[in-house]
Amino acid sequence: MTPPASAETAPIPRRAIAYLIDSFIAAGLAIVLWGALLVVAALAGPDGMPTTVLIGAPIVMILLLGWFVVYTLMQAGAGSIGMRAQGVRMVSVRDRASVGFGRALLRNIVFGLAAAIVIGYFTPLFDGS
Repeated sequence: MTPPASAETAPIPRRAIAYLIDSFIAAGLAIVLWGALLVVAALAGPDGMPTTVLIGAPIVMILLLGWFVVYTLMQAGAGSIGMRAQGVRMVSVRDRASVGFGRALLRNIVFGLAAAIVIGYFTPLFDGS
């Protein structure tokens, strides 16, 4: 479904809140998964802890990567959970159609690389486009 041609750019506060909601979901998932791994490793005792961590850490990383893919798929379609909560969609400037998985993935990778410079996390606050 293509939004009407008169659709405007979402206000910065709505986009920032959508991003914060999505960030809290991802952070919560990471905390739960890493916390569960730590509990399992502690229950394994001193002898089993290294093996548990060596096996569990890659599993946690794969699950978090899976969430990243699901999050990107949601953004490419009807929107992520935060975007839906704020009534925001990511669309192409040219035709107002959904951007698709490839462009959403590229956007998320570039955003992640920019976040490595710290300023990337704050771009929703002063990116008016």
